[in-house]
Amino acid sequence: MKNLIALCFAFLALLAACKHKPDVEPSPTSTGSGTGTGTGTGTVTPTPGDTSICFERDILPIFIAGCSKPGCHDAASHQDGYTLTNYTSIMKGIKPGNAWDSDIYEAITEDKEEKRMPQPPNPRLTNEQIALIARWINEGAKNGTNCPPKGCDDNIYTYSGAIVPIVNTYCKGCHNSASAAGGIILDTYAGVKVVADNGKLVGATKRLAGFSPMPKGGNSLSGCQLSQIEKWVAAGAQNN
Repeated sequence: MKNLIALCFAFLALLAACKHKPDVEPSPTSTGSGTGTGTGTGTVTPTPGDTSICFERDILPIFIAGCSKPGCHDAASHQDGYTLTNYTSIMKGIKPGNAWDSDIYEAITEDKEEKRMPQPPNPRLTNEQIALIARWINEGAKNGTNCPPKGCDDNIYTYSGAIVPIVNTYCKGCHNSASAAGGIILDTYAGVKVVADNGKLVGATKRLAGFSPMPKGGNSLSGCQLSQIEKWVAAGAQNN
């Protein structure tokens, strides 16, 4: 009898190991106050240890940087009928409460390169970005807006601690080694250092006259994020 039970457990473990796609872990309870399940708007109120997800702050920048670019899912191209620049259009591919049954989530986790989004040669979204989108969908795909910055401390302005997270979220989707929009590459330190030294990084993110405003098609970075960039550049734009 003990041998039979052990065999059953071994069989179940084997089934779990054979799943094609990674599991989406159950989402922790959101501490924000975004309202609705796929409709309406909400405002996320920060709390100590806030782990809430805000669409406008956390999710939309991923789609704008990674997907809504010329030839893909911007307003002009709207490939496959998707314009991934705002909540309403993104929700066409989202089933609130069920990431695995959402067309957009299936696309960003697709194993076949010719079908996945962002399309090659653009890099895949990071595991962290995919997990965040999954959690947002599973928690109801709420349209949180007017969200205060979360987890930003402008006393932290190292390349690894401040600049890389900003670039990964807002810039790398367009400005990467495979598809360098405007000839700008921001997925390497060397590329970021170039625009730091020539003034384009501060000028574009602060949306100064004479510079192309970045993030393109999205909201301006927060005051804290802009301060982090300015302090890093002023300190010599080191690879720290």
